[in-house]
Amino acid sequence: MRAGGAAAGLVLLGGYLLASLYWRRGGVRVLPRALFPLAAAAAFTAGALVLVVCTFTGGPLGVPAGPGAYLSGAMVAAAAAAGYAARARHLLRPARR
Repeated sequence: MRAGGAAAGLVLLGGYLLASLYWRRGGVRVLPRALFPLAAAAAFTAGALVLVVCTFTGGPLGVPAGPGAYLSGAMVAAAAAAGYAARARHLLRPARR
């Protein structure tokens, strides 16, 4: 499950890098700068919530796991969500003059 999440994250990150290279070459900015941090914060928050639920329900596969087997992943996902949320807040804050 963690390997699948990591693979999906790498695919999304690669897509973001390719898209940013494409948009920077053209000189036209279509998407706001804070879009990726907002989307990443939302995705990591959803992942953290799913992993917390899996911690208390035993997971989707029904495989017996030790207590806290999914909790470590939830803590890492929550930390990543907090980091991306802080970055998005910084980018969305209006510039002071």
